[in-house]
Amino acid sequence: MPKPDPAGILHIAQEWGLDDRGDSLIMVGDSIDDMTAGHMAGAVTVLLLNERNRHLMDHAHTDICIERLDELIGILDEGVRISEL
Repeated sequence: MPKPDPAGILHIAQEWGLDDRGDSLIMVGDSIDDMTAGHMAGAVTVLLLNERNRHLMDHAHTDICIERLDELIGILDEGVRISEL
């Protein structure tokens, strides 16, 4: 199923042994479909900002916004959890 259906994300998570949802899943993307699929899968959603998607910064399905992918290092090091957002 295509995004925003979370089935693909959940399938990969289960295959990798991360089927507890939420605390072990992060969805990084640049579209509303990415944010919605991640949200529906119970993941922390990270919006990779560009000129065309800045309006999604305040969307209910967007948890974190970054300008560059290397910003994920700090996010992963801190162990961000949905309950903290």
